[in-house]
Parts: sequence; structure tokens; C-alpha cells
Amino acid sequence: MDMSLVGRGLGAPMGQAPAVPLPSGVVTFLFTDIGGSTRLFQRWQDEWPALLARHDRIVDSAFASHGGSVVFHEGDGYLAVFADAAQAVSAAAAAQVALADHPWPPDGEIRIRAGLHTGYAVPYDGGYVALAVHQAARVVQAAHPGQTLLTESTLAAIAGRTPARLEVEPLGAHRLKDFDVPQPLFELRGPGLAQEFPPLPGVWRGANNLPLPRTSFVGRGRDCDQLRDLLRKSRLVTVVGPGGSGKTRMSMQ
Repeated sequence: MDMSLVGRGLGAPMGQAPAVPLPSGVVTFLFTDIGGSTRLFQRWQDEWPALLARHDRIVDSAFASHGGSVVFHEGDGYLAVFADAAQAVSAAAAAQVALADHPWPPDGEIRIRAGLHTGYAVPYDGGYVALAVHQAARVVQAAHPGQTLLTESTLAAIAGRTPARLEVEPLGAHRLKDFDVPQPLFELRGPGLAQEFPPLPGVWRGANNLPLPRTSFVGRGRDCDQLRDLLRKSRLVTVVGPGGSGKTRMSMQ
């Protein structure tokens, strides 16, 4: 999928200006696509347009009810943008639960992969041309059907505001296509959401046994800068301080 996107608002046809101005600044992008769509199409060729239409109605409703604007929709893929990261997370959960509860025909169940990333973006020509869009697209590619993945930036954006009854589970650092630095990914969990998935492909383990933090690292910028300067000059640096002062967390950072 080409990430240089010309978008639309919810309910607007492709190529037409969005009915509602797209949000600008720090926004959250939500990508979804249908897992195993090629197999489903081969199995349900005649009925596939009707099944796809059901999927579209469910996804459109979930996004609209949580303040989302659809930037791109083609085939079974969606890109929506949200001014509020917590609303984006709620929209992803709502879409997943509604699709899971829908009475699909036998062997015709539609499950979506979902990926969320929060970053800076400014609308351009009815869509977005932003690195954050590419990152969100790579996140959804790592997910399994029925699974919703979040990046660390989205997790930080919902800190203290995680939607009710939802929680996130760290899955380790993942090498996203075209990005050199492995990115920590988190799985959205909660009532009505599928819970058991295979390990993510390409999870970066690294040559260490350091624990994966469950929360974002905040503050201690001056201390971290000083520690980095020391590490450039010496292979061994000892951090000393009273118990519970954050020595290990700062050293990992």
C-alpha cells in the first residue's frame, strides 16, 4: 500500500475533500486490514462483496463513534486518524469486538489486523505525508488477524487514560520493515478481544536478558545525558545510589 495518501473524511467518496477538517499536530493513526482476505475471497467469491460491505459498515461505525476520520479506504484496508489516542484505542477495540460478535457464515469469519502509532503529522492535500503514517502501516503488518498492536508512543499518549476494561501487554521489540531501530510493541487486551496469538515474527531479542519496562521512561534527561557521555569515554560505568532511586531503569534507558 502506498503511504503517500490522498484521504477523505468519514462518509466522503474517494478524492473528495473531507467533510470535517483532519486533525493536525500530534495525532494517532490506526491502520486495519482483513487477515487472510485472499483465502476468504477464494472461498466466497460470489458473496465476497456483501461480506466486505458488512465489514465496512462495522469498521466505519466504530471509527465514527469515536471521533475518527478515515483518511484512506481501499479494498479491505483502512487508515483512520484521531486527535485523541485514547479514542483511537477505543475505536480499534470496538471494531474488533463488533467483528468478532457478528454472525458470519461458517468459514467466512472476518478478522482484522490493527496497528496504532502516535506522532506528529500535518494534513496535506486531503491526506497526510508523514513518517508516522509509514510507522503505523508497518505496525499493522506485524499483527495477526484479530490482534491490535500499539507502539510505545501511543502507549505514552494514553498514560493514565487507558479506556475502561482495556489493558496492554508488552510483546518485546520488533524490527519493523524499513526502520533500523527495533520498536517496542504492545498488544491491546480486554473483554471480547481475542487473547491467544502466535509470537510476532521478527521480534528482536538482543544479546541481553534485560527486562522489558511496562511504562514509558519520563524525566532524568540530564542524568541520562551525563551517563551517555561517560559511556562514550569508558566501557564500564558504575551507577551508585540508594535502593529504589531508579538506577537500573536509567541504565537500561
